[in-house]
Amino acid sequence: MPYTYEPTEKLVAEFDRNVREAREALAAATDEDFAVQWSLTHGDRVLMTLSRREIVRQNINHLVHHRGQLSVYLRLLDVPLPPIYGPTADERVRSVGLAGPALPRRAARAHCIRPRIQTSAAEAG
Repeated sequence: MPYTYEPTEKLVAEFDRNVREAREALAAATDEDFAVQWSLTHGDRVLMTLSRREIVRQNINHLVHHRGQLSVYLRLLDVPLPPIYGPTADERVRSVGLAGPALPRRAARAHCIRPRIQTSAAEAG
């Protein structure tokens, strides 16, 4: 299917519909439904087989991972973080009424930089 440029409203409506249907399917599922084996295939080739329970768990973990990535990107761009898992550090400071601005974004950026890894004994000093 070729990519098309759709208005944001249409994409959000489709996303919301998919979320609603997924929630309904998960709510209606029984333990026996989750015990059924599910296979990822490529044509006739089976790439992996796991229980539906394991597949759902992996997908939730993957979504959480991407949510975390987005929060890092937003912070690097100085965009206030939405409270996706409850109040953020910025929100907490505002909500308890502490004086002064929230922590500078640069402080958060320092935690996003990968430490340099030693590659040889000579670098160890």
